[in-house]
Amino acid sequence: MGYSYCEFERAENEREISRNQRATQLTSLRARYEREISRIRREIQLTSVRGAGELPRCETTTLQFQSVRDERVTYRPTLPPPTIFTDDCTICMEQLQNGESIQPSRVCVHQFHSSCIRTWLEMGYTTCPLCRKNFIY
Repeated sequence: MGYSYCEFERAENEREISRNQRATQLTSLRARYEREISRIRREIQLTSVRGAGELPRCETTTLQFQSVRDERVTYRPTLPPPTIFTDDCTICMEQLQNGESIQPSRVCVHQFHSSCIRTWLEMGYTTCPLCRKNFIY
């Protein structure tokens, strides 16, 4: 039994709709992929801005790692970190221009671009990225 012209045309329309739906889904997936890649790139940039800072800790909840977490050793250096004086912003590593820097704390002598230290503080850090002294006292 063959197809009539109307049935053939209806089948072609359904295939076209199916192609359009797949194209729409592909476009949506591509946009989601691009957003995820952008998020990962931002995270990599923020991690590189953090420098030697602490990365977020992963809290384990399984029994397998519970004993390891309970027995972790707290390392406390006995000597303070060396003080490094530089004409560069210690966050972005670019040279500071006259009147362009900010010193956020009296206990820390390091200087930063105001936009760099603002980003650093907005990320939730409260210590100098170089000497780790608290800005908040």
